Amino acid sequence: MVLSKREKYIVICTVAILAVFVLDRYALTPLLGMREDTRIRKQQVSAQWNKAFGLLDRQELLEKRWRTYSEQGIYENASDTTGRVLHEVQTWSAQYGVYLSSITPDRVSSKEEEHFQEITFLVSGTGAMNAIGHFLYQLEHTTLPLRLKDIQLSSRQEAADDMSLQVRVSAIHFAKESKKASEPAGPVMPIGGARR
Repeated sequence: MVLSKREKYIVICTVAILAVFVLDRYALTPLLGMREDTRIRKQQVSAQWNKAFGLLDRQELLEKRWRTYSEQGIYENASDTTGRVLHEVQTWSAQYGVYLSSITPDRVSSKEEEHFQEITFLVSGTGAMNAIGHFLYQLEHTTLPLRLKDIQLSSRQEAADDMSLQVRVSAIHFAKESKKASEPAGPVMPIGGARR
């Protein structure tokens, strides 16, 4: 069968369109889909990689913080922890000019923690607003494992800079001793600090 020139062009165009359709269907579309899947997987792997390195960085930071706590503040019994907290609180009160009327080891936490126990201290004192601010800042930012639980501030006189402070602070220690030995001994301990 002899085709005319026009029929030859129609056949060539039809074959070309079919070839493009087949290439698109079986080569180009799957290739673009694989490329998109690869891009998505690359983003996921990159996010996991960044998360893993973030965890490693955080682990280093937390290990450094834990070493600091272990070396400077977490003790193996309640009496060492109580002594260190009392010493540091007295030092800060003298340094900033807060007169402490009492520091009471309130209680040992009754929670049966596997590794740690908590001791709560009730600290009462007076001083200038600026001095009390510095004292509270020091309590909050110390390397000791202390946590401010409650704070009560009141003015002792109208229009005066003389403030009264009552703060509840908790400290932790390793729970390697018996429960009886971890009870803080002694009643309220009067403390004489510096007064401006």
